[in-house]
Amino acid sequence: MFSEECVLIITGPAQMHIEDTRDVVLISTSLGAGIGLAAYDSETNIGGILHFLLPSSANNKLRAKQNPLLFADSGIQTFLEQLEQHGVKTHSLKLVAAGASHNINQETPYDIAHRNCLAVKAILAGYRLTPTHEDFGGSFYRVLRIQDSHIYVEIPGHGEKRI
Repeated sequence: MFSEECVLIITGPAQMHIEDTRDVVLISTSLGAGIGLAAYDSETNIGGILHFLLPSSANNKLRAKQNPLLFADSGIQTFLEQLEQHGVKTHSLKLVAAGASHNINQETPYDIAHRNCLAVKAILAGYRLTPTHEDFGGSFYRVLRIQDSHIYVEIPGHGEKRI
């Protein structure tokens, strides 16, 4: 799956990584109720993955200041700013959002997975961005990967999609 020459960089919860992806594989595993947002720019070969867990920092500004990547609103803002600092133009981005799985098939006001879906779509729309592909819901965790100029979404045991 991975060549010996490439470097594997794992993005955990409330983290992001942005790299020139020619010899690097970026991966985020165990995307449950949280969401992984992958971005790839074919003009620069720069790719990045953000793994956020909660939809909004509005009720926890101190925690957002300590780790903005925990939340969709502050995390996506930070992610897009860092991509631009790496020379990426947002108009040329391929964006893939995955995760937001449910442990139960019931929407409640506290359904973090559903609120994360709504948040990522609304926040990206505020930047006039739309994901190329979304893979949300169900009861399976996902793996998001950037490798060889492509973004992959995998549900272990159920297959993989190349975007």
